[in-house]
Amino acid sequence: MFNPTVTQAKLSILRGALPEVYGAIMEALGAEKGAEPTQLSMEQLEILDAAAWMASKQPFTRL
Repeated sequence: MFNPTVTQAKLSILRGALPEVYGAIMEALGAEKGAEPTQLSMEQLEILDAAAWMASKQPFTRL
């Protein structure tokens, strides 16, 4: 189940490490790139949470 505290930590990691990916995900969700999690619907948060979880598990390298 969605946990706001854990999601906030994952989002911080994603925003800091891959801001362009975070922005693209926000756009795909139909949200402003700089939108705060409190401005998103539960469905958007669950999708963003899953994306942040996947990003935190992958060894990304910057191009």
